[in-house]
Amino acid sequence: KRRTAAQIIALFSAAAAVATLVYAVAPASWWLFVATPLFGFSIGIGTTAAYTAAAGVIPANVRGAGFGLLTTASLVGLAVSPVVSGFLGASSIRAVWALDVVFLVGLAIAVHRLSGDGERTTKPPAEEPVPESP
Repeated sequence: KRRTAAQIIALFSAAAAVATLVYAVAPASWWLFVATPLFGFSIGIGTTAAYTAAAGVIPANVRGAGFGLLTTASLVGLAVSPVVSGFLGASSIRAVWALDVVFLVGLAIAVHRLSGDGERTTKPPAEEPVPESP
């Protein structure tokens, strides 16, 4: 309740970037056991905050379609990312993590700058009346 969804998304995108930076520069495999919990925790909280923010701006009468679109985009990303990572990883596995760091830092900066006037988007959306069918 003390932070907006945008602040949480930006913060945990940056934290995930730190974890992927550890992946990119790890001198030994045991470092992956240190970075993985931070990465998973950060991505989980960031994703939850994004869905929470969406619930605050998607009108009630199209909320199902809106969340369907968000979920589809998420699943497409999960399906495409192994292919892209595979092509990039063929040259260097560290390049995959470096690209992840760039994208996560970019996401954190973009969300921070585009977050609007600081209005809390973590409040539950107001109940909107659903139009009755004729």
